[in-house]
Amino acid sequence: MEDVGQPGDDPAAAASSWYAQACCWTLARAHARSGDRIAIASYLGNGDVFDRALADYATAYADQNDNDYNELQKAVKSGMVTAVPAPTTGKKGRETPPNRRLCNGQ
Repeated sequence: MEDVGQPGDDPAAAASSWYAQACCWTLARAHARSGDRIAIASYLGNGDVFDRALADYATAYADQNDNDYNELQKAVKSGMVTAVPAPTTGKKGRETPPNRRLCNGQ
């Protein structure tokens, strides 16, 4: 993992970044050891039942994500919750893409 802390950085932010990197590394290792591809293929068989189920799940998940985001936007507009704009520059001065900013593209 790369060094995430720089002099003057917020210690909580540096710890959070380190934690996120550790989680990503752990998840990647877990997926790399997720099983024998031949055994999994044998278990799933030749049909498309699993494929269709996975596609249906992904579609439902995306729809739920859209619904949740729309509800969040409504809550922000009504004043029920407060949204704080994301920083406009990321690590090493890179611009944060507009689609990664919080609520209303701020």
